[in-house]
Amino acid sequence: MPFLTLIKRNLLLFFKDKSAVFFSLMAVFVVLGLYICFLGDLMITPLEDSLGKGARELSDNWIMAGTLGTVALTTTMSALGLMIEDRSKSIVRDFYVSALKPLQIQAAYLVSAFCITMIIGAITLLLGQFYIVYYGGEWITVKALLRVLGVFALDTLTCGACLVFIMSFFRSASSFSNATTIVGTLSGFLMGIYIPVGALPQMLQTIIKCFPPTHGAALMRQFMMDDTIKRVFSGAPQAAITSFQNQFGLRFSFFDRAYSVSDSLIILLAAFLLFVSFLFLRARCRKNYH
Repeated sequence: MPFLTLIKRNLLLFFKDKSAVFFSLMAVFVVLGLYICFLGDLMITPLEDSLGKGARELSDNWIMAGTLGTVALTTTMSALGLMIEDRSKSIVRDFYVSALKPLQIQAAYLVSAFCITMIIGAITLLLGQFYIVYYGGEWITVKALLRVLGVFALDTLTCGACLVFIMSFFRSASSFSNATTIVGTLSGFLMGIYIPVGALPQMLQTIIKCFPPTHGAALMRQFMMDDTIKRVFSGAPQAAITSFQNQFGLRFSFFDRAYSVSDSLIILLAAFLLFVSFLFLRARCRKNYH
């Protein structure tokens, strides 16, 4: 089938480009490097004063879950760079001559980007687990692992649908490069990696809460940190746990209403369906994006 052939072609081109794979993992290495060099000490020391030896494992799981949220956004965008390259070189015109419809072509880019990001995300999660265990933490449970992978998949689809729609307006590789730089820079702040969400001004917190992929990062933090929180906060009042979760972006609230897991999942799914609808309407309005 032409649709599956296009997906296979996109995957092969991406993984044949060693620099593309390297730079997709670069975001992970940058975050880990910053965390190991100085961000970790800034977080762990205050936590150790109040929580004791469990602070290290909490902090490590927190940064790794946030890194997965960043990967869902930045790697998806990197993988979709092929779409811009095809358009700038007019290769996409050949696809429109085939039996594929415009929406199918966009869907092929989305599916291939999803597969690429899932592979990079699995590698990131594995590296993160080795790091956590090396510093005295515990392996993630099977239940938590399945939940994290499920949320990561939905988060990746949401980011992909949004980016495919936005990038359908791009015409040159230079504009894409500029957008990639901006997204890469902001992703660490939007995912609450560099500074915990609760430490930011209220206005910025509101903006972050309105950014759907941030809810994916929050859910992955909940699932990855749940067992550790239960151990570290054993015997502590629920108010202390809630305060910690709000401060470090595990849970969000809006107008004094706390988001549940279901609420955050609905936000991610709704955002995905919204941008898929935008893509469908754009395909109906214009037969070609080039």
